Amino acid sequence: MGNGSSCREEPKIEVHEVPKVVVELNDDNHLKDLPVHLKLPSTGSAEATNSELVSGDETGRGSASSLASMASRLSYRLEHFVLEDELLRGIPLRATLWGLGKLWLTSPIDLPEQAKKSLWERSRKVTKLDIFLSHTWHTRGWRKVLALLVQLGSYNFLAGWFFGVVLGIVLQATMEIPDFIAPAPAIWIGGPIGSFLGLLASPYMPHWAACWGKSREMCFFDAACINQADPDLMQRGVYGLSGFLAVASELRILWSPPYLSRLWCVFELAAFRKANPAGRIVLKPLFVETGLLIIIVGIYGLIIVDEWRFGDAGVSAVLVVLTMFPSYIWFHILRRLLNDQHHLVNELRTFDIETVHCRSAEDTEYIYAAIHSWYGSSKAFTDHVRGPLADELTNCLSRTDLPGAYWLMIATPFVTFNVARSWLYAEAPTSTLDMIVGHCLARCIGNSILNVLFVQFVFHVCRRFAASAGRLLDYGKTFLIWLYLSAVLMCMFAIGSMVLNQESLSLSISYTAVNAVLYCIVSTRSTWRKWFYSPSPCDRSEGTFEV
Repeated sequence: MGNGSSCREEPKIEVHEVPKVVVELNDDNHLKDLPVHLKLPSTGSAEATNSELVSGDETGRGSASSLASMASRLSYRLEHFVLEDELLRGIPLRATLWGLGKLWLTSPIDLPEQAKKSLWERSRKVTKLDIFLSHTWHTRGWRKVLALLVQLGSYNFLAGWFFGVVLGIVLQATMEIPDFIAPAPAIWIGGPIGSFLGLLASPYMPHWAACWGKSREMCFFDAACINQADPDLMQRGVYGLSGFLAVASELRILWSPPYLSRLWCVFELAAFRKANPAGRIVLKPLFVETGLLIIIVGIYGLIIVDEWRFGDAGVSAVLVVLTMFPSYIWFHILRRLLNDQHHLVNELRTFDIETVHCRSAEDTEYIYAAIHSWYGSSKAFTDHVRGPLADELTNCLSRTDLPGAYWLMIATPFVTFNVARSWLYAEAPTSTLDMIVGHCLARCIGNSILNVLFVQFVFHVCRRFAASAGRLLDYGKTFLIWLYLSAVLMCMFAIGSMVLNQESLSLSISYTAVNAVLYCIVSTRSTWRKWFYSPSPCDRSEGTFEV
């Protein structure tokens, strides 16, 4: 394909720049900071490339015309989505997370040769791709592993939590387990351990979609789908990158702050929209899943500390303040994470391709040529990113942008606490059946819903005031937020305690119903808000649920 006549008809590139491509093919220092799937330039034909390079080495003089033709083919492959069938490979998305995601933890450039060969063996030939994973190796791999684990394993997390709590209840009912730190310790231990075991096991579990006959998701992962050990195959795969994008149904962006500063990442955005106009671009900021897990662990810690504190009647006021201090740290970390969202939106709205970095001048030249070919000019592409693309990518970043499964994950610590407390209430000799049912309904469902609403409110406040204000002022800002949210939380606890103390089944039903309706209103507010403010009745049917 690369040797066709159309290649030779491409505009000639300055001859004095072309030799740099050949000289830097094996320059490891030059390649170290590039994304793994974009390391070495390639020609359209491996045999032709090798013969040209060998001829140049043997004679000590490379043909200027052959070098120009080689550079022309490099540019042609990028611009025209050229990729040989034998190089089109994919890997199951879950397989990239096997072994605690070790494929993501180290850039293949830093691996020994034998390890590089094993990467290629993990992928297989495919005819199409479900997902193209777009990311930068300038971001730590463990963050991508956590993000993908949660994206793939949210339901496994919930299933593991359920079985852990059930097992804890069985153990609590059949064994004499002394209380330590928190009441009903078997439930407390079973819930979180089951949750995180389910999450870690998710790469090895069957895909939930397989229950409906869907095949496993095949993805492009640069480290495995482009040969890292064979220089020739690497060259051909690298400059056939746009060919991978052309056959992918979805471009999944694992966004981190350095993403839009890397020219190859920008190239993937540009190429996918042109090669695949109907394809989906899905933005997955890494701070979402990282923040989610921090919230869940933080809630478990705060509730256990509160249980321990209130279990001691002689606790001092100083100790009360000290045990509440971890929530201040929790709010501050959450603000720092949510500040990445402001950075993301600002980065898209102020994008300028002239400020994007690439170590290789030749790569920059080829990518710019491709973007000019597709969009007409650099300015046109910049306007596209700032306008339509930014609108498309930030559309999901609403105030309740988390999927429903994520909110259920956040609810698990609260439900675990409420189940443990309800178990102790049911064991009391003075409890009747109506009292037990009402207590369990109000505590396990009503209170848990109210607690999730509180976390949504925390998200809203921390996101609204996420912008940094300098080091000392920033900590002071978090302190004011902490005071405000702590007061709101105390009011919520007072309302819940009042309902529980009444020990009335009808009041418990009403309390739970009101909280459920309130949650539905908050969770779907974009829908009814759009319906209410829409000037045309036709537009009112276009609202979408955010949760």
